[in-house]
Amino acid sequence: MLAALRRIGENCGPAVPPGVDFTHFDFQFLNLLSDGHAITGVIDVNPPPLCGDRAFDLVTLLFYVYDTDELRRPILARLSGLASRPAVRAYLAHMVLRQVEWSVRHHPGAPATRHHLRLARLIMGDIGEPAQEHYLLGPGITTSSGRRRR
Repeated sequence: MLAALRRIGENCGPAVPPGVDFTHFDFQFLNLLSDGHAITGVIDVNPPPLCGDRAFDLVTLLFYVYDTDELRRPILARLSGLASRPAVRAYLAHMVLRQVEWSVRHHPGAPATRHHLRLARLIMGDIGEPAQEHYLLGPGITTSSGRRRR
């Protein structure tokens, strides 16, 4: 997995734009407040404010819901309007590396670690080599893992 992540970084890293947006860097459901109908706030924002690409925050959120079609699809749709496919691939590769490394290092036998490894495999099946950018191309695309996108 590490070799594939490095190749994605080498090939797609240059597509990452300079950051000018406020970026949370841990934008996930545990840090979102809701009234049951809409997101009402974001917590765990640590100073100083960080500049980056807001698409990176959406990719962070995407990592944790990648196995849930009804959540993954709208996030991917929004990402397609915010960032290039190579940038999204670079961000997803970053999230795979970041979350798998942290989980394995801190909680090697935990159920959450197994879940993160499963998510990483799903993501790598879609973004791994050869370069497969179909996850942003639209409906009816079959992924490398045989799952059909709707």
